[in-house]
Amino acid sequence: MSKVPEKLKVIWDGKSFISLKKENPYWRAFLASGYGEDKGNFIELELAEVLHLIEKRKASVRGKKGEFLDKNTLFSLADGKKDFWSKYLIYKDLRLKGYTVKLARKKPLVVHIYNRGVNDVRVEKPVFSVLPAEAAKELKIADLDRAIEICRELGTELIIGIIDELGEVVYYNVFEEVLKLERDDNKKQID
Repeated sequence: MSKVPEKLKVIWDGKSFISLKKENPYWRAFLASGYGEDKGNFIELELAEVLHLIEKRKASVRGKKGEFLDKNTLFSLADGKKDFWSKYLIYKDLRLKGYTVKLARKKPLVVHIYNRGVNDVRVEKPVFSVLPAEAAKELKIADLDRAIEICRELGTELIIGIIDELGEVVYYNVFEEVLKLERDDNKKQID
C-alpha cells in the first residue's frame, strides 16, 4: 500500500509564502504540477496557489510565530490587491476542471494552460495563456495588445476568461487573424 502524500508545509513570513524543501519530501511533485517557483532551498508560492492547495487539503500554512493560518485569514491578505480575485477565480476554475496550469508571471496574463497529461511543467511549454476580463468592466485594448504580444513570444494561443458577477468563468479563444481583419475594417472606415 503506497503512502498518501503529506500536505505541503507552507510558511507565511509576512511578505511571501515559502515551502522549505528539506521539510517537504514531495516538493518535486508540487513544482512539476505547476505550483510555485523554485528558489533553491525553497519554493515560493503565490496566494492564489496557497488558497487552492488549502481548499484541496494539500497544504497547511503557518505564520511567523508558528500559528496555523486558516482560509479566512489567508483571504484577508487579498484585501486591496488589484486583480487578485480574477486571477484566483480563473486559477481555481481551471484547476478544478482538471487542467494543469501555472500562474503567469507577465501581466496582464494570469494563467498558462498545459496539455493534459503533462508530467512536468518545468520542461513542457504551455499551449494556452489566459487573459482575465470582468463581465461588468471594459477590457482595456492595451491589455489585449500586450497579451497578444506575450502569447506570440511564448507560442501560446490566447484565451479570454470572462468572469460574471457570480464568479462563474466562460472562456473564449482569441483568433489573431479575426482581430487583424476587424482592425483593418475599422481603419478603412476612419479613412
